[in-house]
Amino acid sequence: MRFAVAAFLAAVAPATAQGQEAGAPAAAPDSLAQQVGQAYSDIKAGRNNEALAKIGPLAAAVTARLHEVPGPVYCARSAGEADIYKTQAMPNSSAVKFVKSQLCDVLFLHAYVLVNLHRTPEAIAQLRSLIALEPAFPHYQVEYGSALREVGDLDGALAAYRRAVELAAPVKDYALDQAGGLRGIGFVLTERGDLDGAEKAYRQSLELAPGHPVAVNELGYIARLRSGGARTQAQTVESNSDPAKAALPKVVQGQ
Repeated sequence: MRFAVAAFLAAVAPATAQGQEAGAPAAAPDSLAQQVGQAYSDIKAGRNNEALAKIGPLAAAVTARLHEVPGPVYCARSAGEADIYKTQAMPNSSAVKFVKSQLCDVLFLHAYVLVNLHRTPEAIAQLRSLIALEPAFPHYQVEYGSALREVGDLDGALAAYRRAVELAAPVKDYALDQAGGLRGIGFVLTERGDLDGAEKAYRQSLELAPGHPVAVNELGYIARLRSGGARTQAQTVESNSDPAKAALPKVVQGQ
């Protein structure tokens, strides 16, 4: 594990504002890729404690490394995303530094497994740090909204879901995150009794993710409520145990 951490830190040295690596290797060593891949496999198999044992030390190491980097630091998955951060930093865009998105992926896996282990306050703190590193990436906002919902912060969850939709809407590749944000909005509005707003959000989500079972189920639930059916905890838990979570980002999965 110590070798994997050291190799990872070497692979995520800060880059220039133009996105060129500052003397770092072009890719993380195979040992790191294997470690992250094993953690992801553990998560998929429900072995969350084992996943945490693998990803926790990496997350701690990269967080410590980030604190040593002066100036604004971001992850960026495209040149367009990097340009957003440089523009926001004007007139000091030359001070902006970028680290490889692998770094954010490790921190995201850490947050993801913490949620699975019901250590939600820790996951929320990790997700907040991720959003600071990559504020234009909508997937983190979807996950943040879901985590806030789990601790009962529906105002915060709704704001995060809406931010996810706003960020995802202009980017075709983020359609599933936009759909996830809309399902999250639908869940919160259903809880608040705004059935018209919830129905609209779910139907919009189905335009992006046709046939999604959560959205379809919730539209049926809304119809039953309108016809006088009782709101039941069982229905809410069964249909909304994970209303907005999408799959892990493809970059995390190595696809």
